[in-house]
Amino acid sequence: MKLYSVRILRGLEDKILAQRLLYEVYVKELGWIPPEGNPSNLKIQASPLGNIMVDDYDSVSIQFGGFCGKKLIGIHRIIPRLNGRLDVENYIELPFFLQKDCHYELNRLAIDINFRKSPIFSLIIAAEIRYLIKCKFKYVIGTAIFPEPGSLFCKVGATRINFPEFKYHLSDPKPVSLVVLFLEEKENFNRLFRVTDKLIQVGKVKQFDID
Repeated sequence: MKLYSVRILRGLEDKILAQRLLYEVYVKELGWIPPEGNPSNLKIQASPLGNIMVDDYDSVSIQFGGFCGKKLIGIHRIIPRLNGRLDVENYIELPFFLQKDCHYELNRLAIDINFRKSPIFSLIIAAEIRYLIKCKFKYVIGTAIFPEPGSLFCKVGATRINFPEFKYHLSDPKPVSLVVLFLEEKENFNRLFRVTDKLIQVGKVKQFDID
């Protein structure tokens, strides 16, 4: 039986593996190349494990990794403001209430192609939400393409807010929407937590390591 787990990535090797997974999904699978001079300084870089994708927010991110056994199969991260800006604020001006009270962003999701139908996306998001609630944050934001994967974020408790769609770069094939997780409204996440807790109870998932 496959045993899934989620934990915060702390060691250098784990972080490079996460950057490698980003490269494999975004570049090798989707054929996307970071535009020159992008505000996030997102770029392809060589490493001992092969090409990886890095950006300026790596230095301040809280990186969550999802595993099947010992294999890293999914990643997502929480980032604070860097030089006064969340990553998305390098591209758009946020609604006022988010400028004032939202200090964290979720971004850089990548799931191994062989595990897209597994529960790893829900498990990673659940671990991140539990971490953020534990830290007593009010909001966390992210962006997503609709209908997919944006509808997945809404199913786990995010809200697609009334804000114009936008592109990070003119060459992007599709625009993204802004989504917000209202962390003080914990009932939004009850369904997600029930599903993930059940997986823990039946022995398919280890307890989350979010400390």
